[in-house]
Amino acid sequence: LIAQQEYRAAIDTLVANLNGHANPEGHALLGTAYFHAERYAEAEPLLMQSFEMAKDQFGDDDARTQTLLARLADRYTRWGKPEQAAAFGK
Repeated sequence: LIAQQEYRAAIDTLVANLNGHANPEGHALLGTAYFHAERYAEAEPLLMQSFEMAKDQFGDDDARTQTLLARLADRYTRWGKPEQAAAFGK
């Protein structure tokens, strides 16, 4: 749904499926859907949570954690927040 730019449907589906579960990939997808829907205030904490969950579950050096780190830095760059992007390596 995100790839098809159906962000509202993606958000609704992801919210229903996450149902309070700590899932870094799910939180990242939901944050990405909010980001593309230009709902940045809702996207930011989800993207940060996904990164923190991945660090806790997989460790700092895991490829999944590193992917989420890069995604977070990219989002901050796109938001025009270079200080935050630099803090996450971009």
